[in-house]
Amino acid sequence: MKTKRILSVVLAVLFILPVGVLSAFSADEVTPIVYVYGYRGIYVYNEDGTYYTPIDEYAPKENTDGDIVSASVSELLPLFAKALATDNYDEYCDRALELLAPIYAEIKPNPDGTVPANTGCGWSWSYNGINAHPNSRTVYPYNWDTRLSPMDVADDLNDYINAIKEKTGCKQITLVGRCAGTEVTAAYLWKYQKPAGYADIKKYIFLASTLKGYDYFDLIGSGNVTIPDEALYRYVRQNEILENNIGDEKLYSFVSSMFDYLESSYSLKVAMGMVDHIYGKIKDRFIARFLKEYYGISLGQVGSINEHFEEYKNYIFQEEGDREKYAAIIAKADDYHYNVQANIESVFKEMNSSGTPVYVIGGYGEQQYPIGDCSNYVGDEYVNVGKQTFGATVSMMTQTLPDEYIAAREAAGFGRYISPDRQVDASTCLFPDHTWIVKNLRHSFNGDDVYYLIMAIALTDNASVATLEGYTQFLNANADHTDAEPMQAVNANDIDWDALSPQLSFPSSVFARISAFFAKIFLWIKSTFERIGASFVGR
Repeated sequence: MKTKRILSVVLAVLFILPVGVLSAFSADEVTPIVYVYGYRGIYVYNEDGTYYTPIDEYAPKENTDGDIVSASVSELLPLFAKALATDNYDEYCDRALELLAPIYAEIKPNPDGTVPANTGCGWSWSYNGINAHPNSRTVYPYNWDTRLSPMDVADDLNDYINAIKEKTGCKQITLVGRCAGTEVTAAYLWKYQKPAGYADIKKYIFLASTLKGYDYFDLIGSGNVTIPDEALYRYVRQNEILENNIGDEKLYSFVSSMFDYLESSYSLKVAMGMVDHIYGKIKDRFIARFLKEYYGISLGQVGSINEHFEEYKNYIFQEEGDREKYAAIIAKADDYHYNVQANIESVFKEMNSSGTPVYVIGGYGEQQYPIGDCSNYVGDEYVNVGKQTFGATVSMMTQTLPDEYIAAREAAGFGRYISPDRQVDASTCLFPDHTWIVKNLRHSFNGDDVYYLIMAIALTDNASVATLEGYTQFLNANADHTDAEPMQAVNANDIDWDALSPQLSFPSSVFARISAFFAKIFLWIKSTFERIGASFVGR
């Protein structure tokens, strides 16, 4: 019996020891990658198990509210024409809200910051569904309902990460946040990792960040919209808005010619003045109220408002009783903005100093949404690359950084941080040696170019822009987005901005010349009165 016991112990030791060694090896050598996504469509679930998303290009057309929009346009056009003639837009605004608000009725967040039952982002996780045997490239995705507060979602993300660690035996994870996913990861770091010394995170990588704000939604959500005509022109041309939305060849030719004519005759500048006037008439009575039906109370979306945060609250909740009705949403928005968003740079610095490196990936080369003067600067269609990277100095879309500026930076020893196309200076970033910037990268990218860069950063010890093999600080996305290559002064797939920019040449026809003459007079009078008004305000 004694011999059998000894044999049993020996066999047990021989069996358990390799497993223990393997488990310890896995925990030390393999670090799961948790990837937190950004904005997702919100689904409505039917009792029979089917689902749909209001106004979603990926949902079947019969299951969207596109018919509401079509019907609304037909009814609203006469009201809009009447408003133009009378300069009274109240009837138009009220009817537009009545017609369009039902689109979001089923998915509108509740006033207490929760969301309606039977709606969600179409993703959930379970302990049993977690892969218990990751390799070095295993990615654990995390999707979230962007109607909810990032602070509330951070609680669930913390549970998810703890479950991954428990299931895999790994002590740490590499955390990746993309777009609005950076809001959730930032809230998680603030609530759970800052108090713990960031012990659970091996590396933190964020890309296309909204932590410093979405410029265009910052302005829309606070009632500060202006539309720069040159940015509008570039956006329409680069994204082939007319080509993609006008099927009739003759109609397209006419509209395209008129668009070019408006710019060449300076009439587009006049038209933008009219747009500004109309916006001033409808921004409170329609836009603010419409935003309050969904986007303005979806806390993930609100988290992308930064510079105009207090203006946002005054704008969206301006009607009597709003502050009381939406008190919970306002409190949650304040909690995220003033605790996390306002302090995130100090968190990143503390985290990086504690031994958990922070890495940044930004992109540019796409005309930003033509809203606000910020849209004239380089970005990825949604966000200025300076904000994505926490401080890069950037040029305007069609220009380079001034020669004097570059000469001064080079004289100070920072020349290596200037992009080959002379549009970006990364030396002013929060972490200049941990920041990669990819040109010709759209915010809503869908290729492998950034995936390979993320993996290279995640799998390389002490990664930096000087040591990461194959990935210099400035990269250029391939035309097919299969990878990113080191940026050169001129890359093969650079965008010809001259071809996409408005050409303010002297009009050739007599009619165009007359239009341009009166347009210039109008602009001169407008600027004169603005200067006079400013002088009185200054007094």
